[in-house]
Amino acid sequence: MTVGVSMGSFGGNAFSKFFKMVGERPVNAIVGLLSSQGVKPNMLTLVGLLLNVVAGVFLAMGFFLIAGILMIGAGACDLLDGRVARASQRVTKFGAFLDSVIDRYSDVVLFLGIAIHYLLQGDFGLLIVTLVGMIGSFMVSYTRARAENVVPSCKVGFLERPERVILLIVGALLDLMPPVLWMLAILSHYTAAHRVYFVSQELKALESAGPEAAAGSHFSKKLLSLFFYELERGSWQYILACVVVCFILFLHLGIL
Repeated sequence: MTVGVSMGSFGGNAFSKFFKMVGERPVNAIVGLLSSQGVKPNMLTLVGLLLNVVAGVFLAMGFFLIAGILMIGAGACDLLDGRVARASQRVTKFGAFLDSVIDRYSDVVLFLGIAIHYLLQGDFGLLIVTLVGMIGSFMVSYTRARAENVVPSCKVGFLERPERVILLIVGALLDLMPPVLWMLAILSHYTAAHRVYFVSQELKALESAGPEAAAGSHFSKKLLSLFFYELERGSWQYILACVVVCFILFLHLGIL
């Protein structure tokens, strides 16, 4: 068990209960309504993709506010499709596969729209940052997919897809796309590297036949464990990291 997981439990239950109390009831009401109307979860998945495609077009044209609103709608579809599938007892392996594939297409159309916008603007610096962020986003997903072929689960890392989508929405709605793109470019690759480190540690633990099998000095292990510190979603450490991200964005807004 990593340091972050053991410490992350502190306060995690309280945060989780708070968010469930605030958000679960209206979400469950919408899920119940959609299920009762016979809405298919795969249809919600495809509607989310369509909204993101249109959002990508608006991003390319520089209409970031409209794109942000469309991304909120797409995010709602992404949130609801799995819940509707469970509520209507339509959970299938193909549905989960389709959802994962559509997520990748949604990511690429949004980043492509932003990249086209900065290409048309002649801002090649932000164009490169956008492409680096896009590559990092794909590597976060790819490292998890490959990791779960050799270890039971690999969900570690701060910048998973929900966080990336929220950052893009904030960047579009508040005209903060440049700092958001820098965050995506840096933190997505950090998250991918975190998953590589996590898998290496998990495989060492699974394959270890004794203490002598653990390679590396105690100092280097401690240093790496601190660098790739666990930020379990819902823990106070995760909330603190989100506060730091918001602080940076507020600085760019001129609020602080």
